[in-house]
Amino acid sequence: NFNKRNSNKKFSDKKKGYNESDINLTKKLLEYDDWGIEQIQQRQEELAQAALTIWKK
Repeated sequence: NFNKRNSNKKFSDKKKGYNESDINLTKKLLEYDDWGIEQIQQRQEELAQAALTIWKK
């Protein structure tokens, strides 16, 4: 499994695997140059907005 094999690698190394993913949500990670608190918060907001669109009340 990709996550298990790459869990301790640098983000820049993981991006190579993200590029090979068939999942568009995973491929969006390629848009990030770094992966830190700011990027995680941005991604969290993007996913939350997507969830609101998908699961409307």
